[in-house]
Amino acid sequence: MGVGRQSRLNPMRTNALCDDDGVDYSLELGRAVLSRTPGTLRALLTDMPEEWTMSDEGPPTWSPYQVVGHLTHIEEIDWMDRTVLILAQSEPRAFETG
Repeated sequence: MGVGRQSRLNPMRTNALCDDDGVDYSLELGRAVLSRTPGTLRALLTDMPEEWTMSDEGPPTWSPYQVVGHLTHIEEIDWMDRTVLILAQSEPRAFETG
């Protein structure tokens, strides 16, 4: 969902969100994307020079190294908890930090 876009419960599916364009964000379809993510990142980043993997485009952008670190942290810490919270809410909400 892009910046400024709203999500809402998809009335045709349980535990699914869709955006203003009707794009479905169900756990089932999310798994299809997430299961391909490690292989995609591996193909994009393996054997790349550090100049590419450690560089960003300036504030507030992230380097590929930082992106993978963030994904790893979320995978290990709380992605499922956040997913369940998102799907349980009918309105977007901010997450508590900490």
